[in-house]
Amino acid sequence: MEVVPERLAELANTCLSASKALGAASTGALGGMTLPSLAAGNTAGGAALVSAHVATAEAATTAVGRLVAVLEADVDALYLCAFDFSTTDEDVAGSFESTYLDPDEPHPSPGPAPTPYPEAR
Repeated sequence: MEVVPERLAELANTCLSASKALGAASTGALGGMTLPSLAAGNTAGGAALVSAHVATAEAATTAVGRLVAVLEADVDALYLCAFDFSTTDEDVAGSFESTYLDPDEPHPSPGPAPTPYPEAR
């Protein structure tokens, strides 16, 4: 598979969509994970059960938040990599033209300038 800046930008967009969907799903599920303090009744182990549930819900929220953060960092890295590929290609093409082409002979234009770093959020 050939790595081109456009494919990296597409992958970055996919990761961004995934991070947004994961964050929204996690936020939406938080309400369903909340238990009232007497949800386990007045049994001897009821308070411990509710406490364990609360700790588990908090750990799940932290884990999902970290996954979202990793996906967002990947988005930034992919956009930067795509930009670097694009500018490196243009730099190499310019160097090649100045080194190997006769300036008195016509040659094709190098094309448009690289696209600046897009705003991910």
